[in-house]
Amino acid sequence: AASDVYKRQEIGNASLAVQSRLLRVLQEKEVVKVGAQKADKIDVRIIAATHSNLRDMITKQTFREDLFYRLTVVEIDVAPLRERKEDISLLVDKFLFTYGIEYKDRFLKITPEALTVLERYDWPGNIRELENIIQRAVIMCDKIIDVEHLPEHLKYSLNLSSETLQPLKVIEKQYIEKVLRATDNNKTKAAEILGIDRKTIRQKLSQ
Repeated sequence: AASDVYKRQEIGNASLAVQSRLLRVLQEKEVVKVGAQKADKIDVRIIAATHSNLRDMITKQTFREDLFYRLTVVEIDVAPLRERKEDISLLVDKFLFTYGIEYKDRFLKITPEALTVLERYDWPGNIRELENIIQRAVIMCDKIIDVEHLPEHLKYSLNLSSETLQPLKVIEKQYIEKVLRATDNNKTKAAEILGIDRKTIRQKLSQ
């Protein structure tokens, strides 16, 4: 059960208690299974990801410095999707294959117009939001994903005039509020649709 928690939880959201247990596992290279009387040795490699600034969290004493250095032997800074739009078509192809096989038993295609809409959007929910949108589009379409199969907020974002342009954080907040209304303020469901966690929703709404 403990290993399941470590596997699924974003490291930046881990409580200090979970951080302490994970640090002990990494230091001693052993775990005690639930109900077991003795520890089992393990040989694992940890890949941890977070959108949080862990160095700031260390300063605020919400993240353990010793665990930070245990985890950051090799540190990779991945830019948000809006800063690497060239990856969108590759990711779309991957998701089309995955969900096309799952739902339609075949590889699906996307029109150039629909791909353009995806490439112009700023993706506040990053890759998980893109995956979620492609998954829904696959379910809705027959053989080819077109603009009509994409959510309205993506198409709306392309029609803003220069007079109505707003900062990205304002657009993100408006979109999150729209998703919350559509899910009857169910933050868990909204987080799933957006591809972010509940904590991030609270942070963006408070900006």
